[in-house]
Amino acid sequence: MLTRKTLFFKVCMDISYPKKTRDILTYFSFKYSLTATHEHLAP
Repeated sequence: MLTRKTLFFKVCMDISYPKKTRDILTYFSFKYSLTATHEHLAP
């Protein structure tokens, strides 16, 4: 899971540098909030 997370982070960083960083940060915040909510609803 750690390697997959690192790979995902690397891909996002590769995308965020040529593009807008704010959109990537918003996506990360949205994804994190969804994951946190999902973990709370279904532990």
